[in-house]
Amino acid sequence: EAVPSGRGKPLKLIHFGELCARRSGGSGRGGGGGSSVSGVFREAALGDALLLIEGVEAVVGADEEDKRTLKVLLFEMRRFHGVVLLSVAAYKPYDSVVHSLSPLLLAATKMVLEFTLPDRHGRARLWERLLPPRCPLASRLDFDALADASRDMSATQIANCLYQAAAAVALPSEEADAERALSMDALMRVAAAERAKWEGSRRYIEQSMLI
Repeated sequence: EAVPSGRGKPLKLIHFGELCARRSGGSGRGGGGGSSVSGVFREAALGDALLLIEGVEAVVGADEEDKRTLKVLLFEMRRFHGVVLLSVAAYKPYDSVVHSLSPLLLAATKMVLEFTLPDRHGRARLWERLLPPRCPLASRLDFDALADASRDMSATQIANCLYQAAAAVALPSEEADAERALSMDALMRVAAAERAKWEGSRRYIEQSMLI
């Protein structure tokens, strides 16, 4: 989001899997993946938007139809006069991820950047800075402990934890013992739940990135 806002342009986001799903359903007069991909680029051009395509790691081990969709995607990227960002979610080392991607895809990119997860100090600062300013607290929060509980989590995941915990406090509840202030116990619970959720996603991503 920082890139388009810095350039004063809107952001158009789509997942590679969605392009493949559109292929199977058909789109436009020609139907199939080609018209779907072309339509996405046409919409981005008309809106003068930066185009962000997530889930590119799904190309690894994809079927022939998905690979054909990728070729159309690369063709449209070459014709597109704006900026296209491709996002790959991975937990493997940078070099391993790059080597697992399609050579055609790498040849079409001008730059490959790695965004690492925040370290312990960064996670502690995120917990503190993302805390809603008016959220009532049951006790003083231990941000270092929260940083430990959120190891390997991204800023988005930490924000999700805070949102879920704050929403539980703010929304009305029929339970007599419902918490009306944010507590460490509540934050630790949502952090544990978030960890359990992304560990399943992590295993899937790691398997999809195997060469």
